[in-house]
Amino acid sequence: MMIQETCDPSTKTTAVASHLCARNLIGGLGPVVASALSTSVGLQTALLIAPASYLLSAIGFGRADKLVREQNARRAAL
Repeated sequence: MMIQETCDPSTKTTAVASHLCARNLIGGLGPVVASALSTSVGLQTALLIAPASYLLSAIGFGRADKLVREQNARRAAL
């Protein structure tokens, strides 16, 4: 997990717990957001937004993972 790679050993558990808490709180808003959007853009379009947001999230996490790996490689080279 990327969080465990970037944190100090003494803060790993707190960082992972914070990440999971935020992810679950934000993920729990999905049905509420789809319901709110369904009145303005229609139910089908509102439900298509969820997979699109997952795709954007995957791209963001992929980019962050690449940056962390580059940073770790630079640290190892020193």
